[in-house]
Order: sequence, then C-alpha cells, then structure tokens
Amino acid sequence: MTSIFSPITFDLRLNPHFHTLFLDGLFVLPQNPEPPDAAQPMSLFQLAPKPTQADIEFVVQRVRKRIVRYLERRGVITFAAAPGEGEGESAD
Repeated sequence: MTSIFSPITFDLRLNPHFHTLFLDGLFVLPQNPEPPDAAQPMSLFQLAPKPTQADIEFVVQRVRKRIVRYLERRGVITFAAAPGEGEGESAD
C-alpha cells in the first residue's frame, strides 16, 4: 500500500485527503533464480484470490462491532431494551 497525503485541491482549496494505491497481490521471486535476462523478469506478480462472501461478511461484522463500541464509549449512542424484551422475567 502506498499513500500520499494531499492537504489541498488543484485550485488551492483546503481539502485534506489521501491518494492510496492498493495492490491486489504480491511480487514473488522465480523458483530457480538465474542471472537476469531480458526475456525473464526478476520477479513475478501473483494475483491475490478474490474475497469470498464469508470474508466480506466477516469484515463488515467486525467493523460494525468496533464502530458501535467506539460510539458507545464516547456517549454518542445508547441502546435501550426493545419493546417486549425482558417481559415475564422475575426480579428475584
């Protein structure tokens, strides 16, 4: 991952933002490295496998949990019992 921070836009307005480049894979060396040759590259780019639906759901649930926890700690949100929740329980 490579990121560049840009505090302004091309027309010099304040607009802090990042330009980020993510690679969907990695560079690997050949199994039998030989002296460099113009016909054979020094390293090869291997694509990463595409995320599965389960991978995406896992990330969404994890991010949701962290955001809710963060907002609760800051007092931005509170959760109340749902209607009908806790009815019929004794207070012993």
